[in-house]
Amino acid sequence: MTFPHCNLTIRRRCAPGSLALVLLCLMAIHISCDSSTTSSEDSLDSTGDEIRTNTDTGAEASSNGDESSTANTGATDSKESQMVVLIHGLGRTQFSMLALEWNLDRMGYQVLNWGYSSTCCTVDELGKELADELRAIEEPRPDQIHFVGHSLGNIITRWVLSNAPPPEPGRVVMLAPPNQGAEMADRYAEWLSWLLDPLDDLVTDDQSTVRTLPQLEERDVGIIAGQYDGKVKVDETHLEAEDSHEVVSSAHTFIMNRPDVHSKIASFLEHGHF
Repeated sequence: MTFPHCNLTIRRRCAPGSLALVLLCLMAIHISCDSSTTSSEDSLDSTGDEIRTNTDTGAEASSNGDESSTANTGATDSKESQMVVLIHGLGRTQFSMLALEWNLDRMGYQVLNWGYSSTCCTVDELGKELADELRAIEEPRPDQIHFVGHSLGNIITRWVLSNAPPPEPGRVVMLAPPNQGAEMADRYAEWLSWLLDPLDDLVTDDQSTVRTLPQLEERDVGIIAGQYDGKVKVDETHLEAEDSHEVVSSAHTFIMNRPDVHSKIASFLEHGHF
């Protein structure tokens, strides 16, 4: 199906001919059309303006962070011996992470761009699927395994690292993560959780999955939030154990495609700070 003037990437199991279900799919992923919102984001992207809220406390802290981060990850100079696991967001596919995958591949990293269905499974079930795939990595295994997630993908990452972490060290970069739950999930869970199983896991209730997962204290964690996200508020992205936090002038859906975000990801994977 073609939608004029829209940038649309959908891959899910909608019943053919079901207009109501298609509309629900569109509501769930908040398709960005060529409207004033998209124009505003494009304009902001072109300026490359950033709002820094880095939790590092100056150059000295950053320098000290480099030393401790290197110790925590057992960092080596060889990117060929390191793997980066990419995990897309709700209602998306691994194709949404392709530009980032290509960039990391050009840098020399091994890349696992993991795809999953966000219509059939909870965070717990998806976490177990990813953990199984990580255990199945063939020998010789990488020296380090890093994680870069978008939105829901970060919560799956947190589940894996809390319940079935790979033995290899590595760092974590989170793009627009609903770490404190999301009010947007509160709004739609009652109506769409039958279609998108993980929505109930992302609500702001204190007993929800996202609010009860442990902190990632054993890994360096960097978080990039979008000032104009529209789905996950900046305050909802924080973790107590985060090492760096930055806000860029981006909306939610395509934050992973920005060149400045690619540069920040590369910096954090290599040095432990943005």
